[in-house]
Amino acid sequence: MTKKEARLKKPHKEIGSQNTVEKLKTIKAEKTRSDHLMIEPKAVKPAAKKIVKQKKPAKKPKPLKIENFKPNATIELPNLLFQGGRHYLINESNASLDTLVRILKSKPLLRIEIQGHVCCTTYQDDGYDWDTKTHNLSVNRAKAIMAFLVKKGISSTRLRTKGFGGSQKLFPSEENKYQRQRNRRVEVMILP
Repeated sequence: MTKKEARLKKPHKEIGSQNTVEKLKTIKAEKTRSDHLMIEPKAVKPAAKKIVKQKKPAKKPKPLKIENFKPNATIELPNLLFQGGRHYLINESNASLDTLVRILKSKPLLRIEIQGHVCCTTYQDDGYDWDTKTHNLSVNRAKAIMAFLVKKGISSTRLRTKGFGGSQKLFPSEENKYQRQRNRRVEVMILP
């Protein structure tokens, strides 16, 4: 008796509706009929599909409109893009920020808090900022928005910043790229 035959005669754990020995015989028989390894469909029991109940997706940020800037309202700034792991804005973000500048200039008494959020962290942790070598990426991104606004003529006395890290995720489980992207955001809260 060869070693291979001895292994086939040993008892094996039950898998699906056929045991391992029967599966190996099926594979061996199929292999002798073809150059390719084939398994008959009946030899493999299909795995039960896990049904995952999806949460309703968080609403996409709306375009900035002056009528939405009411006391205590929190508004997500749309189309803000940063370099990965950094607090530098990408040029495509300028259009959204220019709209925010126009709104702030048209309402000179309006004060806002710029709130930074990051993804891919545990609860309350902040992201790592590769430029400053610190774990305060959400704070630095909020400060980058504030610097942009000040450069465009908005008084710094009307602005304050806060970083929330990963403590206020729209999608806590971050199961896919879309959810991580939505968790990375900057919001403005209208101060009373």
